[in-house]
Amino acid sequence: MITVNICGEEKPLQEINTEWISRIINRNRIQNKPVCVNVNISATTVNLNLQTLNCKGYEKAIGGSDIENRVIHLWEELVLSQNDLSGAVLFDFLKRMEEWVSFVPKEA
Repeated sequence: MITVNICGEEKPLQEINTEWISRIINRNRIQNKPVCVNVNISATTVNLNLQTLNCKGYEKAIGGSDIENRVIHLWEELVLSQNDLSGAVLFDFLKRMEEWVSFVPKEA
């Protein structure tokens, strides 16, 4: 399961679209509040909590497997490298995670 929390509003991936993401990001920017994004990925072979740099108590995710390391690398490349995170970029990352996680072979 993948859940996303943006500035305190949380939804499962199945209920997320770019409009929802952009609305929350833009609202917080207008209010001069930091945009904090937490993505929790909990699956058989991936168990990660990813955060943006603006989150209080930010901790860099540490992967234990090859797939987790690939997820972290993509998060850093697509999301953390953005000065002004856009809803489209975050949604692209989430859709990729949905594909990766659903096609990861289950461990016995």
